[in-house]
Amino acid sequence: MKAKEIDYDLMNEWFYYDETSPSCLRWKKASRSNKVEIGSASGTLKQKQRGRHVRKHWEVRLKGEVYMVHRVVYVLHHKLINNEFPVDHIDHDSTNNKIGNLRNVSHSVNMRNMRIFVTNSTGVTGVSLRRERYSALWREDGRLDSKSFSVNKYGEEEAFRLACQAREEAIKRLNEQGAGYTEAHSSVALEDKTTTH
Repeated sequence: MKAKEIDYDLMNEWFYYDETSPSCLRWKKASRSNKVEIGSASGTLKQKQRGRHVRKHWEVRLKGEVYMVHRVVYVLHHKLINNEFPVDHIDHDSTNNKIGNLRNVSHSVNMRNMRIFVTNSTGVTGVSLRRERYSALWREDGRLDSKSFSVNKYGEEEAFRLACQAREEAIKRLNEQGAGYTEAHSSVALEDKTTTH
């Protein structure tokens, strides 16, 4: 779904970026209708229920319109934004609007940076256990690929380690092709899990 158009000149007229503000935005101008003063923090923290999860994000109202603060921050820094694509919070914290935490990427790249599913029993994104097999999973060329390791053949710990390694190698190869997996899927994250599994 296409996001709301954001006019850089309008945003730059009313807001400035400041990491000391909880939302990372402050008002450049005073406004009676918004009851704000110059330099005051901009935005309201909102919550949305999605199934069992609550997602928080910052919104700001200007001239009768509501804007997502992370998109405003992105526009203030880059002047342009692809409204067909989401602005991804790299660290998964949808309230952290620091510019180093934001990237405007395709939906498929954004999906590669999702948090681990609550149904994941291994504790490692992209590694699952089913029918006595640990499987490494990843998406490539629009299709789901996998590599599995039998617990009966390798033993529990080794099958898990091999699946984690296969997942890491696939992510590394895909990132070399520009896939956009983030630190949440890095070898450090996997090593931490394999040593405690």
